[in-house]
Amino acid sequence: MKKLILILCLCSSLWAGSFDYVINEGYYSDPILLENQSLQITGGEIARVNTRNNSLTEMTGGQIDSINFNPGNNAFNMSDGYVKNLIINGSCLATLEGGTIDKIELINMTNVSITFICDIDSVYKEYNEYGILTNVSGNWLDGSEFNTQLSFFNDESLIHFVPEPASMLLLGLGGMLLKKRKLTRL
Repeated sequence: MKKLILILCLCSSLWAGSFDYVINEGYYSDPILLENQSLQITGGEIARVNTRNNSLTEMTGGQIDSINFNPGNNAFNMSDGYVKNLIINGSCLATLEGGTIDKIELINMTNVSITFICDIDSVYKEYNEYGILTNVSGNWLDGSEFNTQLSFFNDESLIHFVPEPASMLLLGLGGMLLKKRKLTRL
């Protein structure tokens, strides 16, 4: 329920098009701290971003050396750009649909969901000798490749691979219509 409310809040802020901070060029060597705030990154280079307590980060370009999601229902949406290290310390909803992420590190797995919107037929998972997921690779929907190292992923159920959301919506609606049609025949 918390995730649904978070998604609705985040979508409404995205539709409004308003962010507390927008970075589109330049270099930021000092850490950026977000607390109950939103950040849109369309370009530039940032050394470090720290978030907590219902913060939203949307990345459509640029580069981040390290982004840390601390507890408090944070969200990260990425459609392009480069992230060297994504660190999740609990309570984070990450939606990834493009760009490059070298490494995702999980410190706390509480209320974490990482969704790759990609060509699910191209996804390849690598495991270490203990059966722990250590790397995922595949193709984004635009055909570009991703290859992300994973650290401390003891619970594989935190990562989801889904095709384009519109296709899933159409499949779901089609299924509902078929079920409705079947019920009306009875």
